[in-house]
Amino acid sequence: MCIKSILKSNFHDYEIIISDDNSPRATEIKAVVDDFIRQYDNIKFYQQKVNLKEPGNKTFLAKVANGKYCIQLGDDDTMFKDTLIKIKEYINKFPGHDVYALGYNIIDEFDKIILTRKSAKKLRISISDIKIIKEVITFDVFPFWFFHPSVFCAKKGLEERYPYSMDAGIGEDYQFLMEILLGGRKIFVIPEALFNWRKVQNIGNTNQINQSYDRRKNILARKEIYYNYLMKSHITDSAVIDYVRSFEFRKRFLYVPLFVDPSLDDEFIYETGLSKEHVKEYLSFAKTHNKSLMRKQGKVNRAFKYVYFNGLSGLFEMIRLIKQKQKT
Repeated sequence: MCIKSILKSNFHDYEIIISDDNSPRATEIKAVVDDFIRQYDNIKFYQQKVNLKEPGNKTFLAKVANGKYCIQLGDDDTMFKDTLIKIKEYINKFPGHDVYALGYNIIDEFDKIILTRKSAKKLRISISDIKIIKEVITFDVFPFWFFHPSVFCAKKGLEERYPYSMDAGIGEDYQFLMEILLGGRKIFVIPEALFNWRKVQNIGNTNQINQSYDRRKNILARKEIYYNYLMKSHITDSAVIDYVRSFEFRKRFLYVPLFVDPSLDDEFIYETGLSKEHVKEYLSFAKTHNKSLMRKQGKVNRAFKYVYFNGLSGLFEMIRLIKQKQKT
């Protein structure tokens, strides 16, 4: 579905590069891709002899790409007919940015739109705006309420200069965005939903177990990023340094996501790999807060910050989102 959606594009100056990361379904994948290659001359296919893992495979794809910009898609993601031409128009109108971030539709297994996530207005994100930088690296309302962290349009060479980390768990895309921003690069947020991102809604027992597992991986990825990148990186901005080393950042980035998640039990804190000092700090925090109240406060705070960064347009977008949720 992903390949077919790209081939329907009304923009034609592009290439499609596919890398099978030593999948157990390699033969089946090759048969499907070969059929496309016979019909189109702008498709390249690589089969890895060893598993590079997702970060390594992403970095590989970025290296072999020939275009001026790269967009990395999962096999379940789909573009619209005008996605590429719209991105090109934004690049031409608003040059000088390193990444063009994209809004998106969340769709279910039947291609029904569940929710649309996008910025209500054009946003520019850079180290010069410390307020927005703090929110982006906290990974709360940003990025998901404004753009998707995995699918974006990046300048050729950027993903080679900042290769995807093998030490960030499932958060290699988030760490990449963090690294480029703290390295002085700029992100332009396109205020349109330009692709579909699939989220399976089956509420069976197996899917619930998988969701719980994914949430555990999310917490573990945050821990890896905190210790392996933020505490070891050469961040030069003093305001950012002070923030990432503060209790406030640890609370918002590490503790609250773990505390409020109903699928994670209280004992999971001992499985996270947090230092003894930070486990003690978390337990002290947990004793003085109410989970249910904090969940509600989190939703209100995210809505408030979305409107804060978008202005009046953000308020109208929130009203649209509420109506969209009511319909689904």
